[in-house]
Amino acid sequence: MEKQVSRHRVRKNVAREILENRDWAKLKEWAVESRNIRALLSLTFDADMLVRWRAIEAMGIAAEIQGRNDMENVREIIRNILWMMNDESGALAWHGPETIAEILYNIPSLISEYGKILGSFTEEEPFERGTFWAIARISLRNSNFYQFKVDELIEALDNPDTTIKGYSLLGLKWLDYRVNGTKLGSLQNDNSQVYIYNFESGKLKRSEISKIVQFYLNHIDWKMV
Repeated sequence: MEKQVSRHRVRKNVAREILENRDWAKLKEWAVESRNIRALLSLTFDADMLVRWRAIEAMGIAAEIQGRNDMENVREIIRNILWMMNDESGALAWHGPETIAEILYNIPSLISEYGKILGSFTEEEPFERGTFWAIARISLRNSNFYQFKVDELIEALDNPDTTIKGYSLLGLKWLDYRVNGTKLGSLQNDNSQVYIYNFESGKLKRSEISKIVQFYLNHIDWKMV
């Protein structure tokens, strides 16, 4: 038992080092060598928000690599995360929606298989924020799949939760849906903030809703959000 715990701790330390350095070359080598990426998954629970987001990003990269030879193993990972999001497991995978979304973003052929299940968690605590992010992220890859969620995203623009509001606007942007000016008007001066992870820079920052509106309207570049 001690040896097993020790091996897991070693793998987790290696995974954390990869994330802290954002060393995707090393991650890819690791993903090829081992089918077991539980150490990465465990870091999606990390207390450090930046480590958590990089773990989510890394899960998508590792899953895509492993899926080239064993897509069933990737499906098993997704099913395991979904199980950890169920009440039976105690809803442990708080950031399960973001993790699954990143896997689907990297393996778009699986969107039709798991996208609807994932999108059903918008009203399930504690997965609401993550699910709205998931819808936005997947819509960046496939602007057609979540068209059936447009009305829900528009309604969410009035949500008191700033994060849900911001993620919903990003979803509508990437679904290429034009929100009417009246609805946007109240958001253009909204300086409440939401954390956004930038997958290009690997950095996490707080952004105002008003900036997301400017990005939505094509007035500023994504890097400025």
